[in-house]
Amino acid sequence: MSPKSFFLILAFDFGPLIIFYALNFLYSIKTAIFSSIMVSLFILTYMWLKKIKVSTILITSILISVIFGVLDLYSNNIIFSKYESVFINLILAVAFFSSITRNKTPIIQEFAEKQNKINKNELDDDLIYYFKFITLVWSAYFVFKAILYTILGYKFELAEIKTFKTIFGNITFYSLLVLTLFFGKRIYSVLYKFKKLPSLRLQNND
Repeated sequence: MSPKSFFLILAFDFGPLIIFYALNFLYSIKTAIFSSIMVSLFILTYMWLKKIKVSTILITSILISVIFGVLDLYSNNIIFSKYESVFINLILAVAFFSSITRNKTPIIQEFAEKQNKINKNELDDDLIYYFKFITLVWSAYFVFKAILYTILGYKFELAEIKTFKTIFGNITFYSLLVLTLFFGKRIYSVLYKFKKLPSLRLQNND
């Protein structure tokens, strides 16, 4: 897959969130909300016309950008501003975790399928376990951020928290994204080495 195609997929899944936070930072909350809704409608219409399945992460991105955008617009409460990121990270954690339960497709597997990195017909228990493991790691990451931001909310002022979140949040997010995208085989090898894959556990039981 070309870099252009990869970033197009990323933009579709996280588009509403990217637009919302970028325009909120550059212009105003009203511009951010309106633009995010327009982008969401465009993406959903395009996917409906092309008969493309709407991913869990896209639905989550739309809900977060619209709901928290409206709350930002009508709330001048500094407490809400301090802990907004806590709620957003918890929602993302739940979305990622819920995708590995009840026979759903793990979010990371959805992303891999869109990149044509895997074929559904070739999936085995080991590969499914790997995707569930990586998705669980992302869920744990968002829980960790929620806990960290809660602690920061108690101890620091809003301006200091925003600065920290901008630096720490971007560095950690993109670092984990790079690990997920480009070091998948190494992570799979580690799971194999420590016999965490279902097929190896079955062999041990035999």
